[in-house]
Amino acid sequence: MFLHLFPEEKKGNTGIQIIGEGIDGIKKERQAVRSKIKVLEDELKVVDAEIASLQEDLDAATARKDKAYESLQELRAVRDAKVSFNVYSKYLMHRLSVLVILLYFGLIGNFFCGFILVCASAACSCFCNDLVLLCAS
Repeated sequence: MFLHLFPEEKKGNTGIQIIGEGIDGIKKERQAVRSKIKVLEDELKVVDAEIASLQEDLDAATARKDKAYESLQELRAVRDAKVSFNVYSKYLMHRLSVLVILLYFGLIGNFFCGFILVCASAACSCFCNDLVLLCAS
């Protein structure tokens, strides 16, 4: 009723209304931002779960790889043991064949027959029969 007498009061109320509308707008924007944050947090949880799943798969694959590598190392060790035995056996067989040839042509005496027979029986039984026949003759 006496507002026309106090124009400052009227302006003040209008200012309060503008501030109130501004606060309402900010609250709406804040709510929109919170909902976007919630959506992004949900997406982040999904991505984290997927990363955890992939990490488990990686750990399982690494364990399988390590087990396969250990098996490979064991197989290589067995192979190397067989190869080294075969190489040594071939070396002995070569040396024994040289001794058998020398014995056959009479280049070494019969006193080596016992030693050759022991070596031959340790290396390979196929030469034992031949050496027994040679030493007996």
